[in-house]
Amino acid sequence: MLIEEDGPDEAPLRGDAWRILIVDDDPEVHEGTVFALKDEVMLGRGLAFLHAYSAAEARQVLVTERDIAVILLDVVMERVDTGLDLVRIIRTEIGLLEPRIILRTGQPGYAPETEAIRLFDINDYRTKSELTHTRLLTSVMAAVRAYVQILSLSRQRHGLQKIIDASPGLYEKPAIDLFAEGVILQIGNLLHIEPEGILCVEKCGTDEKSSEKSVSLRLIGATGRYRGFVGSALNQVPEKRAIDALVECVARRDHTFGNGWTALYIRPAPDRDGAVFLDTPTVLPDADRQLLSVFCTNIVGGLRNVKLLEELRNLAYFDRLSGLPNRSCFLTRLDEHIASGHLDFTVAIVDIDHFSDLNDAIGHANGDRVLHAVGLRLRAGLDDDCLVARVASDNFAIFGPPAKVNPAMIGRLFEKPFAMPDFELPVSVTMGLATLSESATCGPDALKAASIALKRAKIANRGHHEYYTREMEDIIRARIEIHRDLRQVLQKRGLAVFYQPQIELATGRLVGTEALVRWRRNDGEFVPPDQFIQVAENTGLIIDLGEFIITESCRQVAKWRDEGLGDIRMAINVSIAQFRSRHFLPFVADALATAGISGSSVEIEITESMVMNEVESVIETLSALRQLGISVAVDDFGTGFSSLNYLQRLPIDRLKVDRAFVRDIGSGGRGEIIAQLIVQLGKMLGLQIIGEGIESEIQAAVLRSWGCHEGQGFLYSQAVDPIALADWINRHGRNSPLPRRGGAAGGQKPV
Repeated sequence: MLIEEDGPDEAPLRGDAWRILIVDDDPEVHEGTVFALKDEVMLGRGLAFLHAYSAAEARQVLVTERDIAVILLDVVMERVDTGLDLVRIIRTEIGLLEPRIILRTGQPGYAPETEAIRLFDINDYRTKSELTHTRLLTSVMAAVRAYVQILSLSRQRHGLQKIIDASPGLYEKPAIDLFAEGVILQIGNLLHIEPEGILCVEKCGTDEKSSEKSVSLRLIGATGRYRGFVGSALNQVPEKRAIDALVECVARRDHTFGNGWTALYIRPAPDRDGAVFLDTPTVLPDADRQLLSVFCTNIVGGLRNVKLLEELRNLAYFDRLSGLPNRSCFLTRLDEHIASGHLDFTVAIVDIDHFSDLNDAIGHANGDRVLHAVGLRLRAGLDDDCLVARVASDNFAIFGPPAKVNPAMIGRLFEKPFAMPDFELPVSVTMGLATLSESATCGPDALKAASIALKRAKIANRGHHEYYTREMEDIIRARIEIHRDLRQVLQKRGLAVFYQPQIELATGRLVGTEALVRWRRNDGEFVPPDQFIQVAENTGLIIDLGEFIITESCRQVAKWRDEGLGDIRMAINVSIAQFRSRHFLPFVADALATAGISGSSVEIEITESMVMNEVESVIETLSALRQLGISVAVDDFGTGFSSLNYLQRLPIDRLKVDRAFVRDIGSGGRGEIIAQLIVQLGKMLGLQIIGEGIESEIQAAVLRSWGCHEGQGFLYSQAVDPIALADWINRHGRNSPLPRRGGAAGGQKPV
């Protein structure tokens, strides 16, 4: 803020120093501020400092000390809004209008809202990291000067009140052009004239092609006959008087006055000059010139802050990489559209397939180019009545008429590859779509519906699309409920482990069991394992669930042994997440030790898909298990894409023929051929073979004739609770053949 340093009204206060009140709950801030300013002299006076470490202390100081020039106030103290609440008290309850207030904060996210600045006449707002010694000195000096000027013009209270009244109207302007226009209108109000004027600002740098100063001055706001030139260079204005006055004002960096016109100098930034030109009826009297000088002092900070707010709004509502609206802007526009009652539009989310892998392959710079190019193509390929936004890393959202926002229309935009600096890149997308009439009561609901459809499309097939239906949301809601209940039941150890017998096909005697987890709700109904196990895998609960099964199964082996039933081999399925955990091996060893059983009583079952992902680390873990005496089985063999090279390297003991192939035995289908090949392969590799899912005598007989060693399935028993299995063994003995279809517990099919 620039005013003359000398004048008859420069020192209206009592005492020898300007009094500065520091309000902050951090003592180091007080010490640092005093250290930075203690030796400074402003307008011929030094500085004296008052201190308050809370809002209550500050209020007491302000009630008793009325000659404070500047208040340096922390925004965030006891509460997030403590600072702004104190500003309200200063201006309204205590009634102090003269002290200048500079807000400071160490937390940039808690910036005062425009409404607060507008209402309470705040001079400046800075983050503490911004306030270097120079900037702190500049801010305080500007505030002292403004304070002096306000007091020195107290005789012109009516005009001063108009300046104060003008500030709220200016701070309400959301953009630079509106703020500039507001400045001109308020000057007209101060002078009681119809405003005809221009506010122009010099661009950074100069135009090397022209020596005319007017070329580098750009109009950022105008009223009256000048309005049509906003955004143009000053030399485009067809009025030499206005051009000459503004050029002279900027060159002199001072206000200039003429007969019928006024040019006021402002400096909104260190590297920019600005000026306001206004038609005025006559040469202005000194009193009006003083008013305008104060007004210009106030609007400098406002111009800077409005520019900052405009940039922050752009950051808040537009994606910097693509230039498209961002998620917040998209939801705002969507809310507005839904509120209008027009629900015949469609919302789509477009997901770039495998973008993470693509980004790693071509580099992040090229990945950004892809995102930018996709945004441009979507924007160019859709009409203006469609809104395109980037709502996530590689997700773009669109809403518009169904004729435009549909899979065929959007898909055609990706038929041509995208040009990169050194190559062309084909891009495929997966889409989720939702009609507003089906999904929307508000913007977030509509976007959520499209997101649900996108997830279903990804599960079905990449490059696919799905439209939202309410059934999709019901499924997700059910999964959420299962997740919530499963977490609770795990904490309360409310699950149970049932055991399905594994028998020797040649003799029918019991040789082992497979541990299968069961969840019975309070109403007695069982939750199907394929439902809650999938939820556990997707949410990370599978590790806790797996550890519960291992602990319970080892404990049960020891219990049966103590009851005189001997060592019964326990087969335990392990998930890929559990197997990869660095805690897996220590946990298994600890479970064996705690139960007091040997590793030979336990068999760990893994799937072949687990083997194929990280072969070397899998081999290392399997070898460690076998060192504990634990045997290893490959479950569901033949359902994945096994490599025989890996198979012969794996330290395993048993292959399990998947129930899908066993089911075909006796039908002459391909599954029967695959089952026979697996049995023969296992025998050639010296492995034990077990067929699962045996439901008929024919299936058992055929497997036995092929040389399959063991089997399990409904033909022998469903999964039963440990008491039922122990009772059967006690009645019949382990070496007696199991009765067919005996002792099912809970009517549950094994999974």
